[in-house]
Amino acid sequence: EALILQTKNDLRFLCDQEVSEISARTLVSRYYDLFRGLLEAVALREGYKIYGHEEFDSFLVFKGEKEMAAEFVRWRSLRHGINYDGKKIAPDLASEIIAEIKKAIDVLLERYLEVEG
Repeated sequence: EALILQTKNDLRFLCDQEVSEISARTLVSRYYDLFRGLLEAVALREGYKIYGHEEFDSFLVFKGEKEMAAEFVRWRSLRHGINYDGKKIAPDLASEIIAEIKKAIDVLLERYLEVEG
């Protein structure tokens, strides 16, 4: 429950941040981390301990969230590129990815954690 509250507070903070050339990389990475943390909370609530990114893909498919699993793979690849390979992300693409992640976060909160997004 503390993780959910913390995530909601982080979302409130992030929503106030403007996506720019400078902030795009950090915001995409941070939203991804929030999604992954909530996904871990869903898994833990159901008795699973997930250690790797690939296992999250399988868990999403197991839950019937194939489209979300595919998006997660894309977000993970993008995050890896900007965090570890030094790739840049344009603000318009960052805004698009952030909107997708926020929508997925709302699904996790409402469907699996029984919290209004």
